[in-house]
Amino acid sequence: MKVKWGVIGAAGIADRRTLPGLMQAKNAELVAVMEVNMELAERVRAKYNAKRAYDNVDDLLKDEEVEAVYIASPVAFHKEQAIKAAKAKKHILIEKPIALTAKDGEEVLEVCKNEGVLIAA
Repeated sequence: MKVKWGVIGAAGIADRRTLPGLMQAKNAELVAVMEVNMELAERVRAKYNAKRAYDNVDDLLKDEEVEAVYIASPVAFHKEQAIKAAKAKKHILIEKPIALTAKDGEEVLEVCKNEGVLIAA
C-alpha cells in the first residue's frame, strides 16, 4: 500500500532534499505539489511527474486523493497550514520547527490529536 502525498512549499528544501528521497520510496506516491507561484508549482510537478500542481494550500487540501502532506513552507506558515491539513484529515510530515512558539506548536499537536491525524517533524 502506498501513501499518497501532497507537498506544501514544494520548490525549496522539498525539491532539493525530500522529494528525491520520496521518489525512491516503494510505499509513497507523489500526487500533488503546491507553491504560491504556479510556474514553480508546475515546474516541480513536471520534474517529479506528480498528477497535479496547485498555487494555494486550500485547493491541495481539497484533493481527495492526497492522504498525507509534507509541509516545507517557511515556518511562519506552519501553524496555519498544519491546522488546515489536520482539519482536512490529512496526516502531516512537517519541517522543524512546527511553529514559531511552543504554545503554537502545542496547539498544532492538540488539533492533530482531536482530528485523529498523525504528525511528525
